[in-house]
Amino acid sequence: MDTEIFSEKVDAVKIGDYYKLVHVPAFAPNIAYGDIVKVEFDDGEFHFDELIEESGYSVAHVIIWKPECRDKVISTLNDFGCGVNTHCKLPLNSLRLKV
Repeated sequence: MDTEIFSEKVDAVKIGDYYKLVHVPAFAPNIAYGDIVKVEFDDGEFHFDELIEESGYSVAHVIIWKPECRDKVISTLNDFGCGVNTHCKLPLNSLRLKV
């Protein structure tokens, strides 16, 4: 079984010994915008170690099958007050929401 390994950079601000995420993670299944996390510094980069405090936000992944609907979906979600982070990996368009 082939497993693709990748990394994701998420913006964060330092709070004491920890970091608060200020960007919606696109792929991490166990963290969300506003969460406070512990990180390790290894090989010149920070790496997620553990969740310290949940923010109360959730991340929902939305896949748009019809590219012509993408802008309308994003506009509607923004109207509902959701933070939207887009990622396009052909042939699909996908969105990550802060809900």
